[in-house]
Amino acid sequence: MIEIDRTIVYGRGYARQNHWCDGCAAEVEMITAFEAARFAGVSSYTIFSKAEEGEIHSTVTPDGVLLLCINSLSS
Repeated sequence: MIEIDRTIVYGRGYARQNHWCDGCAAEVEMITAFEAARFAGVSSYTIFSKAEEGEIHSTVTPDGVLLLCINSLSS
């Protein structure tokens, strides 16, 4: 027997906000991984990988949303 659970959440997205970025040592605009993928023209997998490797500055909100520094995407 194989049992598979899948949860898909659709929403209006996470409002862009300014958050503290440790990499920039400043408060900067942060966007979600999916917005970052569109912004950078790459896949969300690439964004998650780069965030995990520290190539893109990131933070996780208390509710578990990964946010990425838009400044580190531009550089």
